[in-house]
Amino acid sequence: MHKLLKKAKFIKNYLVVAFAVIILGASLFYLKFDLPGTSSEAQLVINFENGESRKFKGPVMSEMTILKALYSSSLASGLEVRYSIQDGGGVSLAKIDGAINYGHGTWHFYLNSEPVNAIDIDKVKIRAGDLIEVKYE
Repeated sequence: MHKLLKKAKFIKNYLVVAFAVIILGASLFYLKFDLPGTSSEAQLVINFENGESRKFKGPVMSEMTILKALYSSSLASGLEVRYSIQDGGGVSLAKIDGAINYGHGTWHFYLNSEPVNAIDIDKVKIRAGDLIEVKYE
């Protein structure tokens, strides 16, 4: 009789654990948590004239633009970014680290390999999985 009670208790515990695993799995599915293999991050690569590059990866917030991603990366890394917003609403980028935006080179922006006008980087929104490339050319 004692062995039968032990076996029944074992089966009960096993069923409770199995039920908990099923509930947890269903919750993750319906609540759409990020599972391995999905990402809520974007990447930013800054290519300088001297061939050096800086790479950043971070979460994409709601309504995040290329400018916000660049600025967030600068805050996290100590990268110097200087810009102003013109009267017409466009961005005027003055400097990224030691590269000043005048003379023989200027900063060019690409979102997923597609060119983006530098004055519009405060308007172009990014999504998870995007690749932002900034090139001094």
